[in-house]
Amino acid sequence: MEENDRKIKIENAKVVINYYNRLLQISPLDEGLLNKLAEVKHSLEVLRRAYKIIDYFKSYML
Repeated sequence: MEENDRKIKIENAKVVINYYNRLLQISPLDEGLLNKLAEVKHSLEVLRRAYKIIDYFKSYML
């Protein structure tokens, strides 16, 4: 169950990052919104990397 939740969160992060990138290509956005989206994108990328690191170490523990 926990593994599935993690995979779902990673997939959701990918979707949001792709959506963010498409928004940037489509139209210029309000600077405040753009900054907030950049923060969200960064946070999701950090979260995705953290899960990969956890999985890496978890594989050695098992």
